[in-house]
Amino acid sequence: MPLPANIRSQLEAVAPDPEPEALTRDSHYWVSNEEGHWIVRDTIANIGGVYIGVGTDQNYVMAGWARSSLVVMLDFDQQIANVHEAYGVLFKHATTPADFLAYWDDDRLDEVIALVNADLPPARAEAVARSLRASIHLCGARLRRLAREYTRDGVVAFVNDQTEYDFIRNLWINNRVFAIRGDLTASSAMTGIARVARDNGMPVRLLYLSNAEQYYTYDPQTVANITAMPFDDHSWVLHTRQYGNWSRVVEGNYHYALQRGTDYAAWVASGRATDFIAMARRTRRDLGNGMSLMEGTP
Repeated sequence: MPLPANIRSQLEAVAPDPEPEALTRDSHYWVSNEEGHWIVRDTIANIGGVYIGVGTDQNYVMAGWARSSLVVMLDFDQQIANVHEAYGVLFKHATTPADFLAYWDDDRLDEVIALVNADLPPARAEAVARSLRASIHLCGARLRRLAREYTRDGVVAFVNDQTEYDFIRNLWINNRVFAIRGDLTASSAMTGIARVARDNGMPVRLLYLSNAEQYYTYDPQTVANITAMPFDDHSWVLHTRQYGNWSRVVEGNYHYALQRGTDYAAWVASGRATDFIAMARRTRRDLGNGMSLMEGTP
């Protein structure tokens, strides 16, 4: 079902945050470097609601498992928002996972740019095409590897399963995916998204922060952004960090920490933890398999 026009217009009116003066490690994160998102699949399965996430490909994997009704891709790098627009064009044109993956091939760049030019306004098409030229090789390699590894391991996702693919494709077709340049610590995008969700009775059920929290503290604006989120009893926040002395999933070098959304909001608002690590010291229970639960309130 298409997103109601009034909600769509409200989301389109959310002002992006300013572009950052510098990027983390002076890099565009065209693809995820996290390998073990499947570890949280059973917890987030079918929770529905609004999905907000940073990064690229991993969001489509998890939004599919969650059966999210609205997906907001939030990243302070405009290039990443541009790549999501390319994803949207290709989801609409490709009817199967195999067709979708085939588009992400260096040899098909001109064909893909032609689709982008046909589907997007000229100014946006030009920007998206520039981002595609820089990213298509990495995106294609990542997506094909995900398909191979998930198939090998019996994990279904949009890259290897028609039902999962159809779900994500239909989100795009029904105008239920938005890519917004947003900073988790800035004053516009996060509060704007939260306001739209709250005003329309749409709970935020999954907030995926990746490892962004290692780069900031819970200052007043960050607290305001998180406490504005309409979390409910079914909401989760997913944090990741390079594992260090925390357990890790077999694949990759990341640890995955799940926390109830309402608990997270309470902690950041409490002033008892100024950053993620300080909060983790008080809440984290390591399950020993690459995943933690962060439990309790201040």
